[in-house]
Amino acid sequence: MAINSGNNLVYLTFTTVLSFFVLSGLLSYFNLRKLEVSLSPPNSIFAKSSTYVIVRIKNYSPIPKLAVRVETPLFKKNFEYIREKGEASKKEKISFPKRGQFVLDSFVVRSFFPFAFFERKKEIHNKIDFIVFPAIYPVRVKIKGSINGENNIQKKGRSSEFFSLREYREGEDIRSIHWKTSARLNKLMTIENEKEVSQKFVLFIDNSNYCYKDADEFEEAVSLVASLAYKLIHQGKDVSLVSEENFLYGHSATHLRNILTFLSLIELKEKLPLVEPALAYSYKDITYEKASHN
Repeated sequence: MAINSGNNLVYLTFTTVLSFFVLSGLLSYFNLRKLEVSLSPPNSIFAKSSTYVIVRIKNYSPIPKLAVRVETPLFKKNFEYIREKGEASKKEKISFPKRGQFVLDSFVVRSFFPFAFFERKKEIHNKIDFIVFPAIYPVRVKIKGSINGENNIQKKGRSSEFFSLREYREGEDIRSIHWKTSARLNKLMTIENEKEVSQKFVLFIDNSNYCYKDADEFEEAVSLVASLAYKLIHQGKDVSLVSEENFLYGHSATHLRNILTFLSLIELKEKLPLVEPALAYSYKDITYEKASHN
């Protein structure tokens, strides 16, 4: 009897432990079913600067999910509870060491629920890609008709003196329209005075490998040009960029974004250098403000 009782106790203990293992495996399996993970980056992300993204996990199951962890190469985030047919979201602070296009193909979700006997993991595919802009620093322009980084090119005559004609932009004062020329060209042309011309900047960047000693110098050049474009457009200045792709003058948020996107993706190439336009500002004309760059 004692021997039989001892064997029964062993069998009972074994089956109980085995049941816990099986139950743990089943619960952890169902805990990761019918989940969807997404990531919401901010509108603008700059290299070497911290930013916040929103991590969302959606539960399509009629039962709640417990102790789920979301992992990517950028972060690991724990979600203690996701209600049935609901969702949970959390902020996560991230940073990128360099500019360019970042592609995230999938998320890994893990769970030790309920008894931590097993770690269950599952890959959830949800491709997300976004652009990381070049690092932005406080900069100033070397002397080229400029003072403290602002273009104050001096010309003879009054600041409001007639200088040239250009195409009319929506929202401008119609009193500046040159009607005679507009009628001749069949499009609205406006008078541009010297003060307006002094608010214009041409930036230049060449991606020929003959212009730089190494890739690090090119990356610094991209960052300097991006920083100046960012500063000038935020000051309301008209900025044009000359490179492999040319951007006409503009000062809108969309124009800045187009320039920064181009500078995010530009690559060093083995080719002959471009011709730098007269009075253009290249990275050699731009310096960091004191104590703004390590």
